[in-house]
Amino acid sequence: MVYHHHKNKNKNNSTRKMAGPWVDSDIVQSRSDPLPPLDDYDDRPIAKDLILKHQSSIRAIQQYLKKEEEALYDPVRHDELWILRYYLSQKSITKATKAAISFLHYRNEHQLDEVDIRWDPPGPNCRNPAVRQFFTILENDGMIVSWPDPLRGTIIFMTMKGIPQKELVKVPFFEEALWYMLEWQFQIIDSVTRNTGRLTKGIRILDFQHYSSSQHYYRPFMNRCSEWGKLTQDSYPQTLGKVYMVHTPSLVLTAFSVVKHLIPKRFVEKFAILNPHRTEERQLFYKYMKPQHLPRRYGGHYPVWPYPRHVHPTESLREEEEEEEEIAA
Repeated sequence: MVYHHHKNKNKNNSTRKMAGPWVDSDIVQSRSDPLPPLDDYDDRPIAKDLILKHQSSIRAIQQYLKKEEEALYDPVRHDELWILRYYLSQKSITKATKAAISFLHYRNEHQLDEVDIRWDPPGPNCRNPAVRQFFTILENDGMIVSWPDPLRGTIIFMTMKGIPQKELVKVPFFEEALWYMLEWQFQIIDSVTRNTGRLTKGIRILDFQHYSSSQHYYRPFMNRCSEWGKLTQDSYPQTLGKVYMVHTPSLVLTAFSVVKHLIPKRFVEKFAILNPHRTEERQLFYKYMKPQHLPRRYGGHYPVWPYPRHVHPTESLREEEEEEEEIAA
């Protein structure tokens, strides 16, 4: 698997090794207390409080890892927050330890703790060849991976009619591309969690508008997607907040009722059917993004579609925010 190295702009090299090269350690150091909620919708829990609440379980997992995987387990890099994610997902010391050990081996094999891929987002211009090939098969808005707010998590927009399921499931680079996307998402979400002090997660928005089950649905692809869900939960726990399905036809709901039995229950619980044209439902998006960053097609304020692929608020986004604030004032 190809992961290109990126230099972290931090000057304090010894400190930034604390959890990975994607951590802005100078920011983490300056925020021993969490940032206040960004707005009325921001209900992210305080990471420090969660660590204290589950301290005994975290310490038990640390002891197991130190004993069983002394060569791979680094208590500095694989710290309390890293272990917390596994425990919150598995709700069991034994299962959390098993999942953590499995992923320690994967991270070591691919040297994931040595690279920072935040600034090489999944998309047609990604330096990872598998990811580039993956996106050449998709329509322009088939999948858009974005990080519009440096204080919140990632957003993945999936226009389901723009994803050729039969083609994708047959290509050899499918899994590598998905692994890359999961790692990219994890590095951003981990860095945001550490920088804000709040347990941050990302979301996926699955748009079924103009989707035809007879033309687009392919069972083997959906099975692979269920595997993706399991990977997310087992290897990258507590990084996915919700999977919102919008413009969902009845046939898709029927198919989902079948497929969900193949997906771990804790992942199924993350799915929700949402009508963005209803105010109370649209506001669920705001737990993960500002109204300024939500596309107008989903009831938000951002006017452009396809949504821009970016890994930080662009000047255009910032200018639009400022303009809207001026208008509101």
